[in-house]
This record gives sequence, structure tokens and C-alpha cells, in this order.
Amino acid sequence: MTGTSKRPMGKERFLNVLAERQFAYSFLQRLFIEEPSKEFVELIIKEDLVDVFPGKDNEIIKNGLEILSFYLKDPDLMTDENINDLKADYVNLFIGPGKLPSPPYESVYRSKKRLVFQDETIEVRYAYARQKLIFTNIHREPDDHIGLEMDFLSQLTKRAAKEFRDGQFNKVKKTLNAESEFMNGHLLEWACRFAEDVTGAARTDFYRAAGKLLNGYLALDKEQLSELINSVNLRIKLKLA
Repeated sequence: MTGTSKRPMGKERFLNVLAERQFAYSFLQRLFIEEPSKEFVELIIKEDLVDVFPGKDNEIIKNGLEILSFYLKDPDLMTDENINDLKADYVNLFIGPGKLPSPPYESVYRSKKRLVFQDETIEVRYAYARQKLIFTNIHREPDDHIGLEMDFLSQLTKRAAKEFRDGQFNKVKKTLNAESEFMNGHLLEWACRFAEDVTGAARTDFYRAAGKLLNGYLALDKEQLSELINSVNLRIKLKLA
């Protein structure tokens, strides 16, 4: 999805792109928001989530999916030892103790002090409040945790899909513009560096792949989101139902 068009994309295509975006951000949110469990790994395999992850034309995403697919084919994957290694990798990357190689907080990457709960955290909190969204983990993690920022985009995308099906295209425009503002003002200011740190510091291919998927999908979705906004603007301009 690149470039602009004089005609908006069709309804089915528009909704399909939104569905893909909602899935991608929900999956990425789950990868980073909580310690991995055997049940989650089994779910990825059972539901073929690697096969349905969008953006395989993107080389970074493609490479991440190849790494993850190979990792999930390990015949000893579900042993307690391997699952414990996976959990230990998560703790090392995102929890500590000690200095984290990839702290999952926007404020650490963007503030001069490189600490949590800085101005960036409050700005993200306000962004959530403006959209009146509630998050399951909001009281367990600072607002600018990467998983919560993924959840924010997932929920806004779900909202945009409902508005589009209801024919409320001005609301769709407003919702997608809120996503674009958040992506450009927050996520793209730090999450790609975070993703590279995850890939570089991970001890398992599971999280090496997770870092690549995040990095590649953010680059891809910047273009997708721009095209979706252009399409809905054209639909409004042409007064299409």
C-alpha cells in the first residue's frame, strides 16, 4: 500500500486492512506485555499466527517470521526447560533486576534522565484519556509501556472499523488521525530503537523475532495508515456511501 489514489479503496479492502492492523497490534501487544507462558506459545502454533501475520512483503517482517517459525518447530519447544529459558529471556529484557538492555518504556528512550514516569509518560496518559480508552494492564505498568501503546492502536483500529461499517466516515477520519498523531508523536520516536535493542539483546529466537516484527510492522503501518486516511478523506470529499 503505497502512494495516493484519486479513488478511495473499496469497503471490503478498507475493512480488511483495519482487521490486519488490529490483529498485528494485538499480537505485538501480547508479545511484550506479559511473561510468556506455555499456553501462549501453544496458541501461536495452534492458530497459525505466524502464517496470518500481515506484511510478508516487508523484508524485516519476513525475516522475523522466518526466525519465529523455525523456533516454533523445535521438537523440544514445550519442555519445561525451554519455556523457563523463554521466561528468563523476557525477564532479562524487560524486567530486570539491573540495567535493562531494552526497557519497554517510552520515557526511558526519550527523556534526558532515561527514567520511567517522566513527561512522556504523562503525555501518553493524556493521549489515552482523550480517546476514553481503558487498558487491562494500566495499573500494573507505566502508561508508556510498549504493550499498552500497542493496545492503544489496536483499540482505536477496532473503533475505526465499527465507525466505517456504520458509515460514520468523519468519525473514521478523526480516529485514524488520532492514531497517526500518536504514532508520529510517540511510537515512531522510540519504538524502532527499542525493537532493535530487543533483537540485539535477546537470548532466544522468540524475542529476536519479536523485535524484528515490531520494527518492520511500524515501518509498514506508517504507510498503511497514511493511505487509509487519504482514502477516507476521498470518500468524504466524493460523498460516497
